[in-house]
Amino acid sequence: MYFFDTTAIIELFRGNEDLKSLLDKVSDDLALTSISYLEIFSKVYHRKLKNEKKYFTRFFANFPVYHFDLMAAGESSKIMGGLYRKGVPVNISDVMISGICLANGADGIITRDGDFRVIEEISELKAVFF
Repeated sequence: MYFFDTTAIIELFRGNEDLKSLLDKVSDDLALTSISYLEIFSKVYHRKLKNEKKYFTRFFANFPVYHFDLMAAGESSKIMGGLYRKGVPVNISDVMISGICLANGADGIITRDGDFRVIEEISELKAVFF
């Protein structure tokens, strides 16, 4: 199973052709996280984006959405500890998304976010860039 990072969800909305080509090559088993929901919908509500609200509401309804639970928190803590040792700051949302992925046996995460390159170096999460 591959997870979409928030950047991938947004790029799919924008019609990114590179991402569409990549999706043809990876598993049909795709998933989302509640952290991405938070990141997207906080902007939707802040900017009162009605069309985007409709699109993303339907989008999230069509995929399994995994949540930040205690197992994900444990995996995220391991990642954050490794980042602290390296002295590399990374967005906490990306660490939480990574923890969710690892806790749920992800094959990888589809992303455009460079933070996942650093996370990939210190964890078992495979980042697939488009």
